Amino acid sequence: MTSWLGEVVPILRDAHWPGWGDVFARQPPTIAPSTWAPHLGYGLSQQGAVRMLSAADVGAAGIDAVHAAAMQNLARRPATWQVKQLSKGLLGMGKKPVVLECVDELAAERLLLTPFVEEAMKTLRAAIDGTADFFAPVRGLLWATVLTTRTGRGVLVDTPFGKPVQAEAQQLYAAPAGREPLCGGASFVGTPAIVRNEQCVAFNATGVARRAYRPLRHTIVPGLLPTGQRTRYSVGRTLTEGVNGLTLQVGVEGPLRFSAFWQEAYQDLGLEPAAAEALAFANLAPAEPEAFPAAPDGRPAGAGFRGPSSAVRIADPTSMGRLHVMLRSKRLHVVLPTDFLLVARPESGGGSLQEFFFKAGRHRQPPLPPGAARGAIVTEGIPSYLGVHVVEDGRLVESLDATA
Repeated sequence: MTSWLGEVVPILRDAHWPGWGDVFARQPPTIAPSTWAPHLGYGLSQQGAVRMLSAADVGAAGIDAVHAAAMQNLARRPATWQVKQLSKGLLGMGKKPVVLECVDELAAERLLLTPFVEEAMKTLRAAIDGTADFFAPVRGLLWATVLTTRTGRGVLVDTPFGKPVQAEAQQLYAAPAGREPLCGGASFVGTPAIVRNEQCVAFNATGVARRAYRPLRHTIVPGLLPTGQRTRYSVGRTLTEGVNGLTLQVGVEGPLRFSAFWQEAYQDLGLEPAAAEALAFANLAPAEPEAFPAAPDGRPAGAGFRGPSSAVRIADPTSMGRLHVMLRSKRLHVVLPTDFLLVARPESGGGSLQEFFFKAGRHRQPPLPPGAARGAIVTEGIPSYLGVHVVEDGRLVESLDATA
């Protein structure tokens, strides 16, 4: 029986809510995984209370049908943003909304509704990268503001109103006064929402207790980070040095992006980095290399992988070994136009590195429809990972500058 599909709604709860063992739980499809991110379940509102659905309930109806029905039902429920705070303006004139508030039983769940999030961003005239910051510290409450903005000279600065909202969210999560604490006081950024990890670090430093983060092991995958973009929070193994170098990380694939683990996550999982790396590559779905137009001697002029987690296969000796065989070359030049694309050619393929670097981007697919998949593949711009990378006998050995 699935007559309840007309009543089911999404329910976000703290990832460490003790009841998750008895009901269906998943990672929210539009919130990147994080120590602080809530988990998503589904429930039925009955006489003012919510009955969470079990895994058997969801499995019988099908997760896709349940999620679609829950989102439709949530979108039908009326809810509005209210102005919580106005800017001071000049001489009391020209005041603008700087903090918004939604008070509703399912306020936090509206982070899953892109139009609702976009409405807040438009009202706040989000000034940095087209994003705003959202806080859902307890059930029934959602705040929106902008934590940082840029000056006329492009310098990133804190807004005078954002930090107080952040502090209030922290305090409310730590002392919820009888309300259900929801997501660790974390800030969510943009559309769809992703956890702003920098703020999670700040919350941890101010004394909010951090609890163990243990994602399902089959969800752990490898990912890449340009070595030059490493921060003090980054954990990973450097594959190649230099301005175009690559670092291998381990984390969880979210709907929007790859979310790398911090050191604490390895401790929570009880895994050494090497063991986590091996597990991540074991979880990569099998993929067949694709040959690109043939060269005059009959060999493919190039080959590669296309699809999710393609770029990170540069660190997988098995995947690269298959390209060695296909291209009949011991040494390969590799370009990574997007996370979804790896393009390789024999080292003796002819033409300059710069020419190969920019031609590789032509193999990108057209943009995907909005919401169709993480990181819509674009057709313009330079590749995501700069440089031409040299692979010898299945191993990445060097990252060259191809744009000088």
